[in-house]
Amino acid sequence: MKPVRRPIVLSIALLLVCWGVAPAAALIPVIPIDGIWGVNGRVNATLYTSNSIFIAGTFTSATSPDGSQSLPRQNLVVLDAATGAPRDWAPNPNKAVFDLALSEDGSRVFLSGDFTKVSGQQRLKVAAMSATSGALDATWKPKASARVEALEAVNGKVYLGGQFLTVNDVSRTRLAAVDQASGALDPLWTPAADGVIHDMVFAPNNRILVGGDFTSINGVTNQRKLSALNPNTGAPISSFVPRPAYETFDITVDDATVYTAAGGSGGHAAAYDLDSGENHWVSFGDGDAEAAHLMNNVLYIGGHFDNWVGLPQKKLVALDPVTGQRLSWSARINSALGVFSLASSGRRLTVGGDFTRLGKSRNHFGIFEEPVDVVPPTAPGTPVASSTAYTSITLSIPAATDNVATSLTYSLYRDGGGTPIGIVTSTVPGQPVRFVDTDLPMGTPHTYAARASDGIQSGPMSQTSAPISTDFAAAPVLESLAAFDRDTDGHLDRVTVTFSHDVFCGSPCLSPWSFTGLPAGTSLSSVSVEGRRVQLDLDEGGGAPSTAVGNLKVALSSANGGVEDAQGDNAGFGQTPVADRMGPVPVAITSSDVGGHPGLMEAGDTMQVTFSEPIDPDTVFAANVKQFDPPGDGNDEMNIVGLSSTIDLGSDDYVDGDNSSAAHVDSTLTLNSARTRITSTIVGACSGLACTGRTGVPSSTVTFSPEYYLKDAAGNPATGSLTCAMTVF
Repeated sequence: MKPVRRPIVLSIALLLVCWGVAPAAALIPVIPIDGIWGVNGRVNATLYTSNSIFIAGTFTSATSPDGSQSLPRQNLVVLDAATGAPRDWAPNPNKAVFDLALSEDGSRVFLSGDFTKVSGQQRLKVAAMSATSGALDATWKPKASARVEALEAVNGKVYLGGQFLTVNDVSRTRLAAVDQASGALDPLWTPAADGVIHDMVFAPNNRILVGGDFTSINGVTNQRKLSALNPNTGAPISSFVPRPAYETFDITVDDATVYTAAGGSGGHAAAYDLDSGENHWVSFGDGDAEAAHLMNNVLYIGGHFDNWVGLPQKKLVALDPVTGQRLSWSARINSALGVFSLASSGRRLTVGGDFTRLGKSRNHFGIFEEPVDVVPPTAPGTPVASSTAYTSITLSIPAATDNVATSLTYSLYRDGGGTPIGIVTSTVPGQPVRFVDTDLPMGTPHTYAARASDGIQSGPMSQTSAPISTDFAAAPVLESLAAFDRDTDGHLDRVTVTFSHDVFCGSPCLSPWSFTGLPAGTSLSSVSVEGRRVQLDLDEGGGAPSTAVGNLKVALSSANGGVEDAQGDNAGFGQTPVADRMGPVPVAITSSDVGGHPGLMEAGDTMQVTFSEPIDPDTVFAANVKQFDPPGDGNDEMNIVGLSSTIDLGSDDYVDGDNSSAAHVDSTLTLNSARTRITSTIVGACSGLACTGRTGVPSSTVTFSPEYYLKDAAGNPATGSLTCAMTVF
């Protein structure tokens, strides 16, 4: 579950570019500290207060570090943060606890879950207790009709999310808010989700982020799996539309980005723009990701997985939050389901879950701790320009050094300002880092300075650079051309043209443009201009889908009456290649029954997906194949890890038993020689409750959506979907 204290890191407001891949600023040591008590069952949530650690989940006792002692503690135990030993408090909720939150004044701890009693007193799914004595709050008594899985205490309210349909006997569909002081239901905060809510987080742009397995909020169907809500009314923020394909289990934020731990085909970690929801990156493993936590510019993801992007990584992985790339760090965790909770305080990262080993013997809970570091990094060298353009400057910053950290983060400052314009993580120790400052006015001078941090200490500022100017051109000069498939149907439908400075063009502005290499039947339909960018919208041709740009080129005549700037200077350029910004889309799906039972998944069966262009082989990783029946009504689904984000099987007859599944964990993926077709082959024995009693489904209408991690040679992620009637296996 989510940590309550969330680290805030600087906004990456501009384009940040790193060379290579290496550990980030402050990767924590992988051996847990000694002397910390654990528990004898699953840990769902952890909360730090000023001097205590609250541990919640499903267990019956607290266990000493060596396992020789145990104390009766049901579903909630409180440790002394200094000694790691249990406090005398024993509120003993009678059923599972799923989340914890600290009141804004730090005096109380809110807990939620399945329980109906705490400290022997009736409390229906939510309760409050003293953060300093453990005493149950006798007056705070809101009540929910079913599990409360998520809490967030902010704005004088406690926001609730889960499976309930009423709060305080008033209709509230899986989302509600109550008063922090009295527990009274907020009459104005009334969002409704059509599926379970797993997590809630208050974002620094004054929104309540909610994640779960819902397909709409207030009936708005573009609000699925992850949504941002108004903190006063609960209305969905219409400008935030991430629409992930994966069930969201946990959320963490900084001041510019939303990070999630999610399920889907295997498990996923993802990053989204905090304001718009635009996806920055997706990474995946072969089991659900249950917990996400940022600590010192490292994103830690915990869950059920044994591999991450095709490489061994059991239950806990460290990622670069800017790129999503895996960092060199491994904590060696056992158990089938692994990690459910991550949190931090100061130099400590706490891990909770199902495990009994965390590098060494640990009963479901452990703490990693950074070494004491009181020596800051040295000052970086003076930033210098490695290249300039009309609206950007590329800087090289000579590396700082540090006595402990193998990698550092650098804050960049422009024109003597006191607020950083961005941060960038170093890669190879001793090597310069690269920073691209974008969207600058043409022909303007700027100075730069940098400061390094090791995640604990910030060092002195570098010397300020000499003035560096962006390039200048009297007439508009072409900067870039890019091709897009906006509706993800596999056909080119837009080209964007970016110039050195603002331009204009009289409507309809069709005649100055010429193309070579357009797909058959494609033609220019309209032109629009906004600032430096010209948008060329195209009527799609009727040929076979293809998202490869091929030999597409664009030219612009510089004749009068075409594109010009405010001074009347004409823009023009000859036939110029266009950059590929079109992601591969699925264009055909076939399936083969090799095992001898049509419509029944078994060893030897295959599914083949053909894409609109070649797939980068470095993005193809195999893991398991699973068919499952989600809770409640609706079609069964299938996950092919590494190939699909979701597959709606179009029938409820593939898997018997609500919330049951059948999986083949050793299945493979292969890419054909043309790199356009991926084949999933079912391998090994079936595991899961639904393996027996299946009879097969003759045919159904299947909808396939590809794994976002799949990319073409230009780095564009796979997108789109394909629906067809077929027999699956």
